[in-house]
Amino acid sequence: MLRAGLYARVSTNDQQTLAMQSRAMREYAARRGWTIALQVREVNSGAARREAREKLIEAARRREIDVVLVGGWIAGADR
Repeated sequence: MLRAGLYARVSTNDQQTLAMQSRAMREYAARRGWTIALQVREVNSGAARREAREKLIEAARRREIDVVLVGGWIAGADR
């Protein structure tokens, strides 16, 4: 069974979008029978240092996770 790391990020404090990204990634992992080993969320602008992302990368380097899922939201994609 693969161990997944989930990464959700928004540039503004839009908790609804973070929740939607997280739910979609959890469902995707569940359909494939993957275990969620780590889930990180960030709220910051594109220019900010992304500490949660670095935590996920370090977990991958230590082989604590096998696959990384990245949430995304494209403006207008829900229309």
